[in-house]
Amino acid sequence: MNRQRPRSEGVPHERPVEVVEREVFDVILADLPGAGFVWKPVAVPAGLTLLGEERTAPATGVVGAAQRKAIRFRADRAGDYILTFTLTRPWEDTPTETRTIHAHVRPSDEIP
Repeated sequence: MNRQRPRSEGVPHERPVEVVEREVFDVILADLPGAGFVWKPVAVPAGLTLLGEERTAPATGVVGAAQRKAIRFRADRAGDYILTFTLTRPWEDTPTETRTIHAHVRPSDEIP
């Protein structure tokens, strides 16, 4: 079956996230909610808190175009974390894509 899905190449957070304790940060992913494709975090590791999600309007202005989704976290504790996200449609059991983002949280006492 040929399933249409959003293009996720060139998304800003293909590289590790570097933050300081207590800092709020976003992971930006492109999804296609008009076709049902939505990114969701699989699990949030202890030491990070999921604060919410926000979408941006499609850059093209075309109805149903891909949107960028900002998934917001707070870094509660220093450490190295792996965030895993799946791109799924609510009515399908198998994710279309899985994305892993590494987050490095520095202690706040290391701020220069």
